[in-house]
Amino acid sequence: MVPAALAARRLGPGTEPAYDDFEGHSALVALDHDEPAVADHVVEVMCHWLDRGVDGWRLDAAYAVPTSFWAGVADRVRERHPDAYLMGEVIHGDYTGFVAGSHLDAVTQYELWKAVWSSLNDANFFELDAALTRHGGFLDAFVP
Repeated sequence: MVPAALAARRLGPGTEPAYDDFEGHSALVALDHDEPAVADHVVEVMCHWLDRGVDGWRLDAAYAVPTSFWAGVADRVRERHPDAYLMGEVIHGDYTGFVAGSHLDAVTQYELWKAVWSSLNDANFFELDAALTRHGGFLDAFVP
């Protein structure tokens, strides 16, 4: 049996090493969100672009990252860029809880988008009414 470290050194061009990936997408390496260096890197990347005039970030797949990670990152980014707008991609679930726990400004609203689509495509206004009512309630906690 060849130790993994030795086997990794034997990999040649075009050979991909084994690693954990994000949701089955082999081109996206899974990050260890408990590792402080990961948070440091994310903060630096975000601030790099904010320093150059970007107004904010849409954080893809924010739902797959612990809210505590986002809270630490968001707090550190806002130390340098207090007006940065930070929005996380959240497909479904407790949007208000996610915003509160992550310290982000808002989340994507695919649920509402789907309801608008259904109302136009299928004349399903019940889904739209339910989504608008639910999303209107978010205004008590954050501005979607």
